[in-house]
Amino acid sequence: MKTLAKIAMIVLMSTGAWMLPQKASAQYPGITFQVFYDQLSPYGAWVDDSNYGFIWIPDESAGFYPYGTGGHWVLTVYGWTWVSDYPWGWAPFHYGRWNFDPYYGWIWIPGNEWGPAWVTWRRCNGYYGWAPLGPGMTIQMSFNAGFYLRDDRWMFVRDRDFDRADLDRYFVGRRENHELIRNARIIKNTRIDKSRNIAYVTGPDAREVRTVTGRAIKPLPVNENNKPGRTIVGKDQVQIFRPPVSKVDIRVKKPLPGKVVTRDNIMPIAERTKGNLVKTNSDIKQGTGKEQITPAKKTVPPKYQRTDKINQDNNSKVNQGSSSSSGQTRNSGTVNDQKSQVPPRKVNPPSESRKVEQSNPNRNQQPPVETRKQDPSKRQIGAPDHKPQPVQQQQRTNPPKGKVTESKKNTGTSPAKNEKNETPIRRGN
Repeated sequence: MKTLAKIAMIVLMSTGAWMLPQKASAQYPGITFQVFYDQLSPYGAWVDDSNYGFIWIPDESAGFYPYGTGGHWVLTVYGWTWVSDYPWGWAPFHYGRWNFDPYYGWIWIPGNEWGPAWVTWRRCNGYYGWAPLGPGMTIQMSFNAGFYLRDDRWMFVRDRDFDRADLDRYFVGRRENHELIRNARIIKNTRIDKSRNIAYVTGPDAREVRTVTGRAIKPLPVNENNKPGRTIVGKDQVQIFRPPVSKVDIRVKKPLPGKVVTRDNIMPIAERTKGNLVKTNSDIKQGTGKEQITPAKKTVPPKYQRTDKINQDNNSKVNQGSSSSSGQTRNSGTVNDQKSQVPPRKVNPPSESRKVEQSNPNRNQQPPVETRKQDPSKRQIGAPDHKPQPVQQQQRTNPPKGKVTESKKNTGTSPAKNEKNETPIRRGN
């Protein structure tokens, strides 16, 4: 008996030791938000928002619409699953929530619960419609009669076109949304994932879709990939990356985006096209942590530039009031040559010439005017030639005899004697 008891104990211990490692190995370790931050950075920009924390903006044109552009619906064992054509679609269309911002456009707020699509469903006669759930919205909230989303948040398609691969070509015009929503009813088909304790809406009834489309639609099994990437739909399965996500992992540091930009560095949705999400004049900081891009600081010009500007103003005032002997002025730190203004040559001292002319009895004959010959080699370039101007007739008056005698005394000769001589009398000998 003792031997049998020992054998039984050994078998139980070995079985338990074998089962425990198997159970541990079957549990997928999952990921943290750091995978979102790293994998989505090449396809958009992360912004530290005051309301939601780190949000992600896809680098797409203004016509982008979540669960509308670049994808279609596929029936899987989890319900109607959105299969995105984008390489980053494995995350934003199955985790978290979407919201529309008038400046950013569509933004994604990360979450840790996986679902085939986080949307609310409606059914109208001949149409199916859906709209993205916003931050804080649950599927239970979407079932309430008072639940409201704006009309332009909804996408409607005819029920016979619901499962098409090119779904974006069959959307109904947005102008019809109001009437369709008013006459639509809520689709409340749900499924509970017991392994993750998550409930989500599966969408339209599969049997109803088969009836309206006339196609044999069967739910496809899901094969989980071990790395992020595009969702692949085969004939008999769907390969998708859907690991459990933890917001915080105590074994590593706090998850943070490698690059974070500010609101001012994001191109407004009205001016956005694919490839210009972040403004080109922004200076993106590299690294980890909450590193923000700040607008470029205004650089103060060097001191010498400001000094030159002051000197320029002062010199302009000085040059207006006085002439410079060098003919040069300072302008913004540089010296520019200017043509010097040469005064006209003097012919005779005004006093002597006028007295001689006044003492001349023969007014019709002009006395010879004494001029100094100027060396042509020393003549200034650009100086204007001036001819002696005759004295106005109205100023000629006969001076008193005393003054005439005084003039003769000062000059040392008389006008009459000067007329007889062929050569002019030289003064100062």
